[in-house]
Amino acid sequence: MPICVLSHQTSHGLPSVQPLRTTINYQYRYGTTTTEVINTLYADGGYSRYYQGLSAALIHGPVARFGDTAANAGILALLESNSFMKKFPLAIKTAFASLCAAAFRAILTPLDTVKTTLQTEGKPGLKLLRNRVCRCFGGPDLSLR
Repeated sequence: MPICVLSHQTSHGLPSVQPLRTTINYQYRYGTTTTEVINTLYADGGYSRYYQGLSAALIHGPVARFGDTAANAGILALLESNSFMKKFPLAIKTAFASLCAAAFRAILTPLDTVKTTLQTEGKPGLKLLRNRVCRCFGGPDLSLR
């Protein structure tokens, strides 16, 4: 079983697989071999380097799962409670619930970006991300600070 499949099936943010997630994200970002990634990450900060982005992962995982469940169950219940929408076919109701779940996931994209940036860039990742956001939205250049 490929590492990425094993990692996704085990957990998305559990501390026990965080080194694996960090290794995969770094490898995806820079396109190096697994051995090179492990050696690079360890040289960059020891074992703690593998846990960069853990706080964001611990928030993102449960919130994303809650949002998926709430959107699916909540929207289906809402549609069933309305006399007009109750008549919609189940496929239409399910599609609407899926769209709502996808919208909730889209709202979580900034948190996922922080998590992945910390995993691939380490501690300087937040400063890098802040500078990119400021550059995109016309804010001050923070690269000299």
